[in-house]
Amino acid sequence: MARYGFRRSMLHGLLFMAGFGVTACVGAAEFSAAKVVTLKNGLNSLSLGGQKMAIIMADRPNGNAHGFTVTSFYATSDGWTIMPVFRDSKQGQDEQFNVKRGGGADCVLFDFRLLTMDGKVKLILAKRDFGQSFADDAAVHFDVYRLESGHEDDVGRPPSYFEFERSIAARKAYCDVGEAFRQELGLGDYLEQANP
Repeated sequence: MARYGFRRSMLHGLLFMAGFGVTACVGAAEFSAAKVVTLKNGLNSLSLGGQKMAIIMADRPNGNAHGFTVTSFYATSDGWTIMPVFRDSKQGQDEQFNVKRGGGADCVLFDFRLLTMDGKVKLILAKRDFGQSFADDAAVHFDVYRLESGHEDDVGRPPSYFEFERSIAARKAYCDVGEAFRQELGLGDYLEQANP
């Protein structure tokens, strides 16, 4: 009887691990058709999902290795409006007017990817737990948002905004969220590289 219990618990452990692997593969498979939108520091004028947009990226240096980059999204139709990022939480509704990329000299601890896939626009924010230092491997979490536009009857919302869909936990720890984006979701960098 004890032998059967051991086999059963071993089988449960293997099934749990197999399920964990499938969940991780689903993340990369889900975004396999996605195209990462390339951006540069400064003004980016583009049209995504039928929406004319301006995306402004600007550095915020602070004299050490912990400066960061701030990115804000704007839509135009009858004038420019900011495109906030909305997330409901236990404390109420959280509204962000920008997203950030930053960390330390060794690793990027928070970043984003703007995607087009199947005619839709998604924004994914990644954040790494701090751990013991900037250079540690630690848990990474991805928050997925979708672009919403044209809901005039949606009181309290602007004409275009990013609405929270769900969170995805990385299956392993990382130092740099860029590496987590590549390994977990199959998404490369968005920064336009200068030509040599």
